[in-house]
Amino acid sequence: MNGSLVVDRARGFVGTPFVHQGREASGIDCAGLVINCAKYLGLTDFDTRAYKRLPDGRRLLEVCRQNMTEIQLADARPGDVVVFRGRHMKPCHLAILGDLPDGSLSMIHAYYEKGEVVETSFSGHWPERVVGVFRLPGID
Repeated sequence: MNGSLVVDRARGFVGTPFVHQGREASGIDCAGLVINCAKYLGLTDFDTRAYKRLPDGRRLLEVCRQNMTEIQLADARPGDVVVFRGRHMKPCHLAILGDLPDGSLSMIHAYYEKGEVVETSFSGHWPERVVGVFRLPGID
């Protein structure tokens, strides 16, 4: 299986309202987007709701390391999962990398500040905030 299937599933959520701990098309958060895509594609079935709206940062990376393979940012490609630190410097946000027509990377994420799932360029301040990159099991 390749990452384009993950990207296609994630793109299906663009426009979905942001709902803390949401897991469905009626409302989803950044963790829910990754969890839903992985489960739907039969890659892994992990779910946790043991987090607050502003997570402590440790648990997010721990769950990612337990359920996915950590890779280097330089090796990232569409379908991989990126963990970001927030303004408070703790890991607290997830996105699925996508691809843009010009060949650059995008990111698909349930973005609290926009109130919905969006796809934006993986540029600007985002690469500077990366604290981990992960590949879902079963992705070639």
